Amino acid sequence: MRVPISRYGIAEVTIFGLVLAAAAILGWVYVSVWLSAALAAVLVGFVGFFRDPKRKVPAEPGVLVSPADGKIVEISETQDCPLLGGKALKIGIFLSVFNVHINRAPAAGTVSRLEYVPGKHYNALREKAGALNECNNVVMNCPDVPDKQILVKQIAGVLARRIVCGCKVGQQLARGERFGMIKFGSRTELYVKYSERLQVQVKQGEKVKAGSSVLVRYQAGQE
Repeated sequence: MRVPISRYGIAEVTIFGLVLAAAAILGWVYVSVWLSAALAAVLVGFVGFFRDPKRKVPAEPGVLVSPADGKIVEISETQDCPLLGGKALKIGIFLSVFNVHINRAPAAGTVSRLEYVPGKHYNALREKAGALNECNNVVMNCPDVPDKQILVKQIAGVLARRIVCGCKVGQQLARGERFGMIKFGSRTELYVKYSERLQVQVKQGEKVKAGSSVLVRYQAGQE
């Protein structure tokens, strides 16, 4: 069965995949079958990290889907989100090395701002990683969202040392569309401006999938 590989990982899979495959063959010929098997397992895991499975994106209006695979590690309110201006809901998602690492747009909209911020590389499970670690902020203007704007923060972790953002300012993204990747363990945070209509659809500790799991639902009606 063909494993779909993200376009963000083609270079790594090609170069390091060939190196690991060659090492596994040489290990089997000159050392032992056990070394070859170990290297083959590493190869499978490495290729698997860059997998890019298809996702069924909900068509339901008034919802925001998860921007990342992983586990919900934080649901909180921040009184002042500078990039959105004012009170906002924050949902933090931790991605282990076993998760799919593709980032997807939570809602349909236009990328209005991109901001790369250098920083530390604390364990992405820790809350302070969101504030202090290297990150990339993607602000979107989403017509179907109250107050219009949302923020997705791509955050590097202990192992993640490369944040890939494949979108540009002015680019339109569909709900669930791929826009980037964080390589080798990380954290992704979704920020939405506070609204009385906002209903959180997940709880801490829950596992979610990018593009298909609903994180937020807005009740119909006026503010």
